[in-house]
Amino acid sequence: MKKFILRTYLSAATFALLIGCSSNPKSKSYSGYGLQSISPETLARYAPPTPKSAIKNQIEKLVDIRSPSAGVITSDGKKLFVNWTVTGSNQIWRLDGPNSFPTQITGGEDRSNLVGMSPDNKWLVVSRDNKGDENYGIFLLSAAGGELKTVYYNSKYQTSYQGFSEDSRGLYYTSNNLSPDSYVIYYYDIASGKSSVVWDKPGIWSLSDHLGERAILSKHNGSMHNEHFLLNLKTKEATPLIGQNEIEDFSVLLSAKSDEYYVLTNKVNDFRAIYLLKNNKLAPYISVNNADVDDMSMSRDRHFLAYTINKDGYAHIHLLQTSNKKEIPILAPKNSEQAYWGSFSPNSRYITFAIELFNSPRKNYVFDLKTRKSTEWVHSSTPEVNTLGYVKAELMTYPAEDGTPIPMFVWRSQACKTKTCPVIINFHGGPESQSQPRFNPIINLYVDRGFVYIQPNVRGSDGYGKKWLRADNGANRLKVITDIRDAARFVKKNMAYNGVVPKVGITGGSYGGYSTLVGASMFADDYDASFAIVGMSSLITFIENTAPYRRALRANEYGEPKTDREFMLKLSPVSYIDKVRKPLLIAHGATDPRVPVGEAVQFHETVQQNNKDASLIIFPDEGHGVSKRPNIVLLNSYTVDFFERYLK
Repeated sequence: MKKFILRTYLSAATFALLIGCSSNPKSKSYSGYGLQSISPETLARYAPPTPKSAIKNQIEKLVDIRSPSAGVITSDGKKLFVNWTVTGSNQIWRLDGPNSFPTQITGGEDRSNLVGMSPDNKWLVVSRDNKGDENYGIFLLSAAGGELKTVYYNSKYQTSYQGFSEDSRGLYYTSNNLSPDSYVIYYYDIASGKSSVVWDKPGIWSLSDHLGERAILSKHNGSMHNEHFLLNLKTKEATPLIGQNEIEDFSVLLSAKSDEYYVLTNKVNDFRAIYLLKNNKLAPYISVNNADVDDMSMSRDRHFLAYTINKDGYAHIHLLQTSNKKEIPILAPKNSEQAYWGSFSPNSRYITFAIELFNSPRKNYVFDLKTRKSTEWVHSSTPEVNTLGYVKAELMTYPAEDGTPIPMFVWRSQACKTKTCPVIINFHGGPESQSQPRFNPIINLYVDRGFVYIQPNVRGSDGYGKKWLRADNGANRLKVITDIRDAARFVKKNMAYNGVVPKVGITGGSYGGYSTLVGASMFADDYDASFAIVGMSSLITFIENTAPYRRALRANEYGEPKTDREFMLKLSPVSYIDKVRKPLLIAHGATDPRVPVGEAVQFHETVQQNNKDASLIIFPDEGHGVSKRPNIVLLNSYTVDFFERYLK
């Protein structure tokens, strides 16, 4: 399922209201996002420093453990194309057989994403942005390699691939080149090199699926709130299918039958399930008690349906024949932490998938739907690192203020089960995301260095039902924001030995960065050190300055400043800025279109007046997080050094 989660200076009016809730009248103001919103002097002042060499050298070895994407397989089953970060940035590679030596076919400093392949196997579709600004362009690349052919790219706009035509003569894409908060659907003809409009009504639109002249036209009204139409690609007529006048989340695929559709939704029950939609009625098709059907995809011939079950954060893949609903067994390693589907081959004979163990990086497989055999194609290496001794995550819970058990994954050594060890609590982004037990060399580095590492799934996280997912929407976040505090209080009470209470640090990125700033300010008495990455410091200035398309999708989650200012102020870390007295480090990317870099600057420049242990680092060539190898090494080096300095 495609979850449409899209993920420096206050206006005078907003500033006046903020200081009404904060006792510090020196908050900075900002406007806009990206490089244009920050001065060269500010970039220079907060440039990434040189980390300690010993830590940096150890981190470099760990980030060299890289696994490719599940990939796309050709119709003859002889070539696999994958994304891989071996060169230090995400690029596309080709394998000419199982475990063959890979050939790199894209390059450069900026990330290149493989997003599709033509039905005739001749063209790959490449998506690429500049320094993490997320203004992606769409390009064509011959499967044999060579130069990129531009479909559409303008550094001011976002472009997104929406699928190839069945005759391989062209492809569909969306772009907000006419309006920053609205997406037009285009068709690009390869022979002529020209684009034509398919759909241009106002809104955030996408093509979820298409077959012949039929297509699923989707309109995204919120982060997890959409409606769907049946679009005739020839006549351009759209007929409502599902989601109209509802605040619900749906994913829709076409059936081979013209009057039937596969729908993945949590509208009917608390957990997501797959239904058949016919005559405006939903009939149950696939469901699992107390678990989400996490995503679904179909082969081009509509004979096979692939889906994933998410049970308590563990993902398991399933495949069935649509003609008789018979499950097809996938022969793959057992006891995996996570399993992922890749893509069906254009002729529907093969499908790619990947398996991940707690002590082994992801491995890629190709499943032959004719012979029913799985073949390993990529076995990731672990240069100079022994991963066999890695710790397996424990699934535990801690009680919230109201008694609700909050799930969390805990990584700790045997020694830290009988003695007091410093603890790091990492909150995920989203907020509609989920922490899951995965192969993670960085977490195991902390375990080896004597830390306990914890990843909670507070209310608002995905994977635990609709009620849990929506528990933090709007003003309801005030009722559950204490889940962040209660994690630290549980740790200090239950992971103390012989009267020694552990020091507890908090970290996270995006919404996890916001959670970290909440921990550092609102719950300053409960956390001993905080490292926030690309987090929002004010929900008001975040909504006012984030990219226009994101504001349209995120207001239902965080609030609208004109109508919801009061609770947005109460939920903003800047409102509690005078409570920040303990060590704080903030990291941000200058080109970030989601959370403007001004969110970091305005918070830090006020905090540092009262807190000598507060620092800010801005990566000039990164956006919402870090994606380049040197910056990944730097960020993790800063994190390890920071927590070792203040928690031990």
